[in-house]
Amino acid sequence: RRITSKSKAEAANRKEENIKLWIENKKLQTETSSEIIKIMQKKFHEEEDIYVEILISELPSQLQSDVKNQICFDPLKRLMIKKMNCLDNPEHEKLLHDICNSLKPVYYNEQCYIVREGEPMDTVFLITDGSAWAFPSSNNGEGTGTASRCAERLEAGDFFGEELLKLFWEPSSTNMFNLSKVPIYPKSLKTHTKVEAFALMANDLLKRN
Repeated sequence: RRITSKSKAEAANRKEENIKLWIENKKLQTETSSEIIKIMQKKFHEEEDIYVEILISELPSQLQSDVKNQICFDPLKRLMIKKMNCLDNPEHEKLLHDICNSLKPVYYNEQCYIVREGEPMDTVFLITDGSAWAFPSSNNGEGTGTASRCAERLEAGDFFGEELLKLFWEPSSTNMFNLSKVPIYPKSLKTHTKVEAFALMANDLLKRN
């Protein structure tokens, strides 16, 4: 029994250290970090199982919102300004905060497909940890040269499927508003290492419209 109790304590300590490291790596605000640690320690004291992969979902809704915004708002804002040619204004900032609140944390093991080329583009991914490869699985009319067959390495701060966001911000067809038609992924996305990301579903984009 002593060994079992000691093992449980050691496992809890490892999980606690992993969560603290996650908080540090995400550069969360001090107040947010303190609230998370208090909740985490309370759960460990009550012998509830908690670990990084389920941490956000275990937080109160307002704290979940704070965490998502602190991690994802700046990358989304940079994407909107630099790639979507959108101006920086309060109306867009409100939209970005709403989008952040709709994001869902997702985790993938190494060497696994997240999406495959040719599948419906119904999700935008923001990678926040780890690395993945984006690459064409077929020629798709892109030629047979070496350059057209290269894989692009995506890391923390990179998006995949951001074309879906552009259709939402700059809609050119009513199809986007009833999902009668969506684009297809032009490339596959496969993890290289374990990947932590946030995912935004097309249905959640429509709810924000």
